[in-house]
Amino acid sequence: PNTDVHIAIPGFLAELKPMRRTYDRMSRGFALAMGYSRTKIESLPKAFRRSVFPLFAVGGVVGGAFYCAAEGLLPEEKHTIQLFKDSCESVVAISNLTKVRVSIFRGGYSNHSAPQGTGSGFVWDNYGHIVTNHHVVQNASEVRVKLNNGEQVHVEIVGVDQPCDIAVLRVPDEKTRKFLRPLKKGDSEEVLVGQKVYAIGYPFGLDQTLTSGIVSGTGRSLPAKPRVFDIIQMDAAINPGSSGGPLLDSSGRLIGVNQAIITNSRAFSGVGYAIPVNIVKRVVDHLIKYGRVVRPGMGVTLAPDYVLSQLGTEGALVIDVIPGRGAYKAGVNPTFTEETRTGPRTRLGDVIVAINGRPIRKQTDVFQELAKHDCGDTVVARLAKIQRDGQRVDERNVKIRLEEFGRK
Repeated sequence: PNTDVHIAIPGFLAELKPMRRTYDRMSRGFALAMGYSRTKIESLPKAFRRSVFPLFAVGGVVGGAFYCAAEGLLPEEKHTIQLFKDSCESVVAISNLTKVRVSIFRGGYSNHSAPQGTGSGFVWDNYGHIVTNHHVVQNASEVRVKLNNGEQVHVEIVGVDQPCDIAVLRVPDEKTRKFLRPLKKGDSEEVLVGQKVYAIGYPFGLDQTLTSGIVSGTGRSLPAKPRVFDIIQMDAAINPGSSGGPLLDSSGRLIGVNQAIITNSRAFSGVGYAIPVNIVKRVVDHLIKYGRVVRPGMGVTLAPDYVLSQLGTEGALVIDVIPGRGAYKAGVNPTFTEETRTGPRTRLGDVIVAINGRPIRKQTDVFQELAKHDCGDTVVARLAKIQRDGQRVDERNVKIRLEEFGRK
């Protein structure tokens, strides 16, 4: 082990410092693999260049491989491995079970639980709450969770929110709760395009799977989810069974809940979506506290965005106003049809063009602005009338007191 090793390289390579350093690195790796502690590089005479170079080319590759093995994993690889080790205990597999009747001997029947879907979830807090997607547990008569240690437990559904596709479950057994580790929570407003992200889940019924990628876009919206905004788009692989699993940043903090993919074959095709954690926080807190999400509303029904786009303008057109609610009391005008000499004619209602000074260009902007407030708050809405040519007229500001959305 204390013997000096004389490694010779072609002289013309020894004269090139970058190549010499590369050969020195590979030579040391070869020496380490052979049990030697020191190496010394000597130059070959020029006469032996062509005959000896191929031997050192092969030996250098082998020595480099030994060197890499001796040196260990790259720092980035070590970081990813440690992130998975720290987070995997918080991720669970979820089975959606339904009751089925099975015929038994002599014409009798027996009720059994049969799986009708699977997904992923993660531990939210120290009180046994588990978060997943609503569609993972939809229409379930029973929900079963598989923990990281392989233990399977039955859980109860605390509450679900279909508009945001979030569900909260709870482990009833106090002894099991002691072994649950919640994930650290981040801030989705700090998510930037290009940053690295990691997704953990149970795709296709497999065991825990880690995929990584980058944030491809922020501020996305899905037509089917108008109340979910600022959706995170990423290219980390999301497949059936991964829904409800966590999306993590490089520090292992939760920044989103994996929700959907865009594909024609149910397999991942490079575009995945996650619900931002800031929305998840609000929804989960309401579900745990009230069993439902209490959303503030103005008491209006809004028209689809294409109605105003056909007129070449932007905003949120009011179709109907609920009597007795905030908008009604503030004098907001709905859309209505009146009879004229030439037949029925539609009179467009007020168009919301701003709330608290923030421009409103589409229906989603209204939901996003109201989500910042609680029931009982008052907002200032700027209203306008839209003419047939798309021009705004009669703009005015009104104060509207927010009340619970959907309350009868």
